Amino acid sequence: MVSNGAASTSGLSNLGGNGFNFLPTSTLSGVGSIVVALNTTGRNNLLVTWIAADNLASASRSGAMAMQYRIGTSGTFTTVAGTTYTSAAGSQAAAQTFIDIALPSICEDKAIVQIRWIYWEVSGSGGRDPIRLDDISVSSTAMPACSGTPMPGNTLSSANPVATGSSTTLSLQNSTSGLGVLYQWKSSSDGITYSNATGISTNSTYTVTPSQSTYYACDVTCSGSTTTSNPLEVTLTYCVVSTTNAGDYSSAFSTSLATSNITYTTTTQPAGSYSNQTAQNFQVGQGLSFDFSHTYVG
Repeated sequence: MVSNGAASTSGLSNLGGNGFNFLPTSTLSGVGSIVVALNTTGRNNLLVTWIAADNLASASRSGAMAMQYRIGTSGTFTTVAGTTYTSAAGSQAAAQTFIDIALPSICEDKAIVQIRWIYWEVSGSGGRDPIRLDDISVSSTAMPACSGTPMPGNTLSSANPVATGSSTTLSLQNSTSGLGVLYQWKSSSDGITYSNATGISTNSTYTVTPSQSTYYACDVTCSGSTTTSNPLEVTLTYCVVSTTNAGDYSSAFSTSLATSNITYTTTTQPAGSYSNQTAQNFQVGQGLSFDFSHTYVG
């Protein structure tokens, strides 16, 4: 950013008391953006106000500016509807004050929300039109304390099943509004016995990279009342098996002498060259032995 710019200064420049100037060139089409980071913890009704102004009357090519947002510091920005300002080619468009533009409710009660203003060319040829951004302000209100019994509903996932080594983000079907809501994600290998999940597991969402099929649920607490979300089993996808001979396959596998045994038999090669038997399991006491048998055809 140019520290002391003017309307004709190329790139992104600081106009001092008049805000910021956006002006791309033929070699500087990516002029950049102005980003404001917000901590909206405990706040809702987020409203943003700013001024956008066509900063040059003689430019023959028009440009546009809009506001975008995202949660956190990574990922894709989303344009807020109704925030586009377009300059006038060959003349100077009137400045526009955007008053109390509401950010979506998803931006409320978050540790970091980023909002930014971007510039792009619209039409025309020749000189490019600079746009000035000024008088940015953000207002909000304090969220009331949560009340009543939480109703988180189902546990949801961004992807399920997931490939080995890949991640999925867990969330809840229903949100619980207000201050003082507590979250504790839990995991279980059998869907019966749960323990607190590892990592950052006390937010309304939880990102996991499971190494085996795992059940997940979340305890949501408000005003001393706790409700657990309906569990979700996150399963793994398996590698794609290929074969060159349909006559080669495992025709039988079984265990014996265990407390609980497994048995698998087939007379033909399974469709897709493999059979998913992950639902079967066996149990054996510590220090005890068991036998297994495998028959291969081919």
